[in-house]
Amino acid sequence: MSAKKQGQRWNLSGVKGKKGALENVQVEIKDKKESAYLMDNQFAHITVVNKTSGVAIDGCKNCTVVVDEVISFVEVTNSKNIKLIVKKTCPSVAVDKTDDCNIDITAVADPTKVVVIAAKSSAMNVQFTHNGETIEKPIPE
Repeated sequence: MSAKKQGQRWNLSGVKGKKGALENVQVEIKDKKESAYLMDNQFAHITVVNKTSGVAIDGCKNCTVVVDEVISFVEVTNSKNIKLIVKKTCPSVAVDKTDDCNIDITAVADPTKVVVIAAKSSAMNVQFTHNGETIEKPIPE
């Protein structure tokens, strides 16, 4: 399964892995003006490589999404059991209508600059580093 480009957006949908054997997929961004739209994927490990303008995760279940560097936002909507890992920068993460979302920003140089907004979601946690110690905090519903 590979991503298909439509204008300035890379679309990836329909990836179906199995429990215990996640399907590995990579979306390679060529220009920082491009974005990634990940829709209806299940049991997938998706890596968005290079700097991107934004990432939207919609209707995904049991997925891990790793992003290198995001200019504007990552949006998680209508999803369940999502693990989001940010490697470099991401100014904003929005979570809406999602159950069980874990956001890992331990690799971000300054995690205080990441804004997390949540609505109509449950079982959310954010993991970050403070004074060399990894801390995990729940995000209120």
